Amino acid sequence: MARRFIDKAHAIKNNKLVLLALDWPKAFDSIMPGPMLAALERFGLPADFLAMINAIYDSRTFFVSDSGQDSTTKSQSAGISQGCPLSPFLFVIVMIVIITDARAALRDSVGDISNEVTEVLYADDTLIVDEHGELAQIYIDIITIQGDHYGLAFNWTKLEYICVSDVHHLSFNLMDRLSNASRR
Repeated sequence: MARRFIDKAHAIKNNKLVLLALDWPKAFDSIMPGPMLAALERFGLPADFLAMINAIYDSRTFFVSDSGQDSTTKSQSAGISQGCPLSPFLFVIVMIVIITDARAALRDSVGDISNEVTEVLYADDTLIVDEHGELAQIYIDIITIQGDHYGLAFNWTKLEYICVSDVHHLSFNLMDRLSNASRR
């Protein structure tokens, strides 16, 4: 998919293109169940499905057993179950709601952007494609805010930034974040 965007940028004289590859670390472990259930409801899941999912994620506890010793029981307030066949679907629905809300917020902020910036979602990776190189900063800031509502945060040290045809610099705000994250 990214290759198609790059080829298109090269085919159009003087066209700019910015690609931002984002990583959501510990994505499954970070999702907050309450906001996830609200996202599932907004997505249109029936009430009985929501009740079943709520039963899975409500009042979860865990303990650690090591060398015959058990820890005290702790409350688990975040995360969706690794290895559960339902979890990838839950994650994808949350990501769709995050991006839908981010696109609406971007549209409210700068107007119709349907032909200028887009995203490609693949598992827990997100690719932001800005065909003019001017909205990437705003969009990534909005997605950051939306993701935070669900317990997700970008790993700024793994951000990949690719410019095609014309060097376009992101604002110092994002570059400062990248610099600060690499110092940690």
